[in-house]
Amino acid sequence: MKISNFNDLQLENVAHKSDVKRQRFLHKGDMPALTNFSRAFFEAGQEVEEHVHHDMHEVFYVLSGEAEVTVDGEDYLVKSDDVFWVEAGESHQIKALTCLQILYFGIEEGE
Repeated sequence: MKISNFNDLQLENVAHKSDVKRQRFLHKGDMPALTNFSRAFFEAGQEVEEHVHHDMHEVFYVLSGEAEVTVDGEDYLVKSDDVFWVEAGESHQIKALTCLQILYFGIEEGE
């Protein structure tokens, strides 16, 4: 068992954008097929550039705020309590429209 409080976890940079911060509760290797379990913080206007993960799926839960999410060229508005899944191989980008907190995790493709 592992227990922690997100408020006690270290802030680190999101891999795709150095000024967006995250806290990771679980890291790759902690649990089979899971690549991470994290909370990300965006200021209004911050974004994670378009990118693709060919080796993992990502699931996002919007804790607070609003964002424009672009998946394979399609734009979507997400807000507090929305949840969305980006499949392995789909290009995606997140742009915060307001201060934004997202809880997310990745699952390795093929698991």
